[in-house]
Amino acid sequence: MKPMKPIFEYFNLRGGDQPPNLGFDKPFKCLVLIREDVTDTWRDAMSRWLVASGCLYMMA
Repeated sequence: MKPMKPIFEYFNLRGGDQPPNLGFDKPFKCLVLIREDVTDTWRDAMSRWLVASGCLYMMA
């Protein structure tokens, strides 16, 4: 029997961090929790990264 992939992947990024290559093989949903102040520029860059990575639905 093939092992199941986890339902959730967790990434902890701080303001200014470079996002990882997600490598998902299909569109995905994302939950974003912001726990510290970040610049609008960085937040916009993260939104563009999620869309480019295949994110179809995001909840913040």
